[in-house]
Amino acid sequence: MNAFSDVRPPFSQPGLKAGGLSLWRAVWLRQHTRRALLQLSDEQLLDIGLTPQDARREAAKPFWK
Repeated sequence: MNAFSDVRPPFSQPGLKAGGLSLWRAVWLRQHTRRALLQLSDEQLLDIGLTPQDARREAAKPFWK
């Protein structure tokens, strides 16, 4: 299983709460997956339905969005 296995937003995943370590884990996961998008090739991005511009836009979002 990798970071792209579950595409649901972190706060909709079972067991995540808006407080404590679960919140920090969700923030970390969000940032980690956004940075991972920047490591993908153009072909890999197209495979998941994104353009390089989409990936850059997503990676530039602040952690709270």
